[in-house]
Amino acid sequence: MPTDSRTNSGSGLRRSLGLLVEVGRDAKAGRSHRLHLVQRHRKSRQIVVGVALEVRIAARGHL
Repeated sequence: MPTDSRTNSGSGLRRSLGLLVEVGRDAKAGRSHRLHLVQRHRKSRQIVVGVALEVRIAARGHL
C-alpha cells in the first residue's frame, strides 16, 4: 500500500513512497530489471529529478 509522508527538514520537502512490484511467473532467478522514472522541465526538457528502481529476481520463496 503506497504511503506518503512529508517532512520539511531544512533541505526541502522529502517524500517517501512504498511500492509493491510483482514479476511474472516465468521470471528467471538471478536476473535484474531497471526502471528509471524522471521528471523533466516543461520547456527545456532537462531532467529535474529522477528515481531509479532495480528489481532483482530471487528464487521462489527466498527474500
